[in-house]
Amino acid sequence: MASYVNQTSFFWILCFALVLLSGFATCLGPVGPPGLTCSGKCTNPAACNKSCIDKGFKNGGTCEGFSPQDLSCCCKH
Repeated sequence: MASYVNQTSFFWILCFALVLLSGFATCLGPVGPPGLTCSGKCTNPAACNKSCIDKGFKNGGTCEGFSPQDLSCCCKH
């Protein structure tokens, strides 16, 4: 019985730690593929490119993502 209680407690502590770590990873700031800094939704590639240039990224930007419904504006370093 005691080992069951210890296993359950360990399981909940592990789950809690994983939730905290996953939240911490999303708070690190805008991230993206190597060489890109992504932030915000991208609905217009030309507007994304201009926005990146206006922010000081001389190489402009592009829309990146896994599906057309989930694209982010990513500025090139």
